[in-house]
Amino acid sequence: MSDWRFALRMIVRRRSFAAIAIATMALGVGAATAIYSVVDSVLLEPLPFEDPARIDAVWITQPRLSRDPILGWLAAATPVGHREFAALRQNTKTLRDIAMWSPTSVALATDNGPERLSALRVTSSMLPMLRARPALGRGFSAGEDALGGPRVAMVSWEAWTTRYGADSSLVGRSVVLNDKPWVIVGVLPPGLRIDRTVEAPPFWVPALQDSSDIPERRNRSYRTLARLAPGATYAAATQEAAAIVRSVTGDTALSARVEQ
Repeated sequence: MSDWRFALRMIVRRRSFAAIAIATMALGVGAATAIYSVVDSVLLEPLPFEDPARIDAVWITQPRLSRDPILGWLAAATPVGHREFAALRQNTKTLRDIAMWSPTSVALATDNGPERLSALRVTSSMLPMLRARPALGRGFSAGEDALGGPRVAMVSWEAWTTRYGADSSLVGRSVVLNDKPWVIVGVLPPGLRIDRTVEAPPFWVPALQDSSDIPERRNRSYRTLARLAPGATYAAATQEAAAIVRSVTGDTALSARVEQ
């Protein structure tokens, strides 16, 4: 009790110092709690997918770029393009349900004007690869993720509940994205995230619809996910993917990397 009385007397006498000390402690505790919450949800919690240990990432590697001061980051992890994606899907025996995705953004028309929101461009194989099913409606169909494909979109569970009041009639209705009507075909399951972001992007739209994605443009802008086939190893998948990439590009300096 004497210690408490002494502390209170010091706080009363040195109010400015006490206020700064208390504020500093409060900020420290708050920051530590916030950081732990992010690390727990992004890094520590297991992925909410069926058999997540067999989900792997596929990258193109370009060792010749390792000393380039500008493009060196592409040496070990170059995104995949349409050509390599199509060749891998057609020829691989060590990977299953290959899918691609890329972050983007959309301008949603609202009563208060357009609102810029995060979104993902995904291939129609993404939900089957994750072994996930829409909470409502359907996922993207084969052919919708192609040049000139229909303007269809999916909404995250979180956006459906907070922005649209969990209205089941949203499926089949149109929303205006980037000044054009897009038909909502499905609602994603709760908590579905691909890139371990804290918040799920409100919208998914089909990949490969842009003219820059056609194979002739040789544009590599997609991250690639797949499932390791039963009995396959990461070493075997890497070796096979590298051979496929070289055969389709004709570039013997390229390789590939498959990792969990």
